[in-house]
Amino acid sequence: MNALDYSRMDLHGVSNAHSFLVRMERFLRHFLSVIQEINSTRLVDIEYFSLSKQYPNITEYPVVFFLNYLPEMSVNPLGAPFLQHKLALQKLLDVSPKNMQVYIKEHPSQLYKAGGYQYLGRQVGFYRELLTNPRVRLLDNSMDSINILRNCRRVATISGSVGWQAIQLGIPAIVFGKTWYSDHPLAIPASNLSIEHFLEPQIPVESNLVDFVNEHFNKGLFFFYSKEEADMIGAPWNGEKTRKIFKKGFLHIISHS
Repeated sequence: MNALDYSRMDLHGVSNAHSFLVRMERFLRHFLSVIQEINSTRLVDIEYFSLSKQYPNITEYPVVFFLNYLPEMSVNPLGAPFLQHKLALQKLLDVSPKNMQVYIKEHPSQLYKAGGYQYLGRQVGFYRELLTNPRVRLLDNSMDSINILRNCRRVATISGSVGWQAIQLGIPAIVFGKTWYSDHPLAIPASNLSIEHFLEPQIPVESNLVDFVNEHFNKGLFFFYSKEEADMIGAPWNGEKTRKIFKKGFLHIISHS
């Protein structure tokens, strides 16, 4: 009996030891993956910072390509067929005058941020690849995007909100993907992009932003919103009422901007 008891005790001890080792292995794998993510993000940050410092700041930009945050649906699938930034950049370089420089501004949430999944959206070497064309310049990520917008003649984005911000300032926005504002007179779909869009002078486009936004609300083609977003604006979660409250608030912002 004693021998049998010791045998059971040994088996039980082996089982506990095995379970402990499995848990420890899982912990170490997770810990190493976190370290890898942090190191990858830091290296990408350093690469962008060092490369952007090579170029002096100027007071006016002929075209600024604002990168989208990745991973996010604004690029994939909404950016199709430009599912990569380098494809959109190449389109800009191919169509624009050969003596025109293209400036790139990174998304503010892509760098210098702890946590999240931004490490999946940029890899070491990404910015160096963009800079293989001597016409491409990186803008310091500490620069204020609104100030850049006010000093550029045209904006390019895959499907970011920066395109709409540019339109509000009367600046043409080259759009590579699908956005709710793509049919605005100042929005230039990549499929229609030609060298004429880069030549001066730019002809002012008259447009009533409130009417434009109101039309999209009425079509029901404006926003996707969730219960969490309804809570953020203090609206009850029922589709039509939430939409009306959101519309009222958004139109108020547009009309007073």
